[in-house]
Amino acid sequence: MTLERVEVVRKIDDLLETHCNNCQAKREYNREYGGNTSFITKHCSKCPIGIQLAELGQQLTVRPRRAIKLEIEMEEQNMTGQRMEKEGPSCGLTKQVFIEQIASGETVASVEKAWGMKFNTLAFWVKKWDLKGINADKARALLEPGGDQPLLREKHTLPQTAPDVSLLDKAEREIERLTAELENRQAAFKEMVASRDSVEQELMAAYQERDELQERLSEAKGALTTAQMQRGQFKAERDALAIEIERLTAENQELLIAQSEWRDTEEVLLAQITELEREVAESAPVTATVLEPSETHLLDSAIAELTRARRIVQILSTEGIA
Repeated sequence: MTLERVEVVRKIDDLLETHCNNCQAKREYNREYGGNTSFITKHCSKCPIGIQLAELGQQLTVRPRRAIKLEIEMEEQNMTGQRMEKEGPSCGLTKQVFIEQIASGETVASVEKAWGMKFNTLAFWVKKWDLKGINADKARALLEPGGDQPLLREKHTLPQTAPDVSLLDKAEREIERLTAELENRQAAFKEMVASRDSVEQELMAAYQERDELQERLSEAKGALTTAQMQRGQFKAERDALAIEIERLTAENQELLIAQSEWRDTEEVLLAQITELEREVAESAPVTATVLEPSETHLLDSAIAELTRARRIVQILSTEGIA
């Protein structure tokens, strides 16, 4: 069961590393909305990889850690109720099982994660089991018959020498360099966050300005449509006025011609009247009855005709045609 649990954890790590860490939907959502995980949770529940991870997680469901811990502590007690010295972590991992998992290719970190232990907890037990520096080859050697001997540690085999001062100085300089680089990167990150906030504010202002410009453009288009309609009306009125002007101009020309003819007629009549008046003045009085129209009658008729012509001329002058 232990190896199966490790295999499940390994599959989960592979899926997270291959798919989830490079998820494009997650990257875009985090870029737009930050740390809000409600959408991501909903997305993962429908994603095929998320469904597979949920099924693998159900295989890791075990009894509560507290129950396992109490059971192990009960087994560690003897019949007199005295607590025996613990031989492994509370999760139930033993030295033998740990060696078997290391021999199968696992690492200390992967075993620690598979058994649900806190970070660096297993390192204490590795040291207590005298297995510091263990690897797959050493673990397989320990599992062989007669191989249950403590591992030789490097500090037991290597001669004890004084530390190299130059290496210590070099390490200190490297630590200082890395610390300064970390501080610079943190400062750069803060500046980047501030710059991002500033860009977001500028983007919001640009969006607002765009909306205002679109509204002004819509208003301008409406005003242009109204002006085009008014221009069409003005053009129709102008064309009608041009036709009316042409008609009045033609009538004016006709009246001017009539006025000129009446003036000519007036001059002729005046000349005739003058001639008749002269002849009347020179002729002797007539006593006999004249059966035919007399010159006086003709003169009165000419005066009446002249008066009527003058009245017509005055009417035309009053109307502004003269």
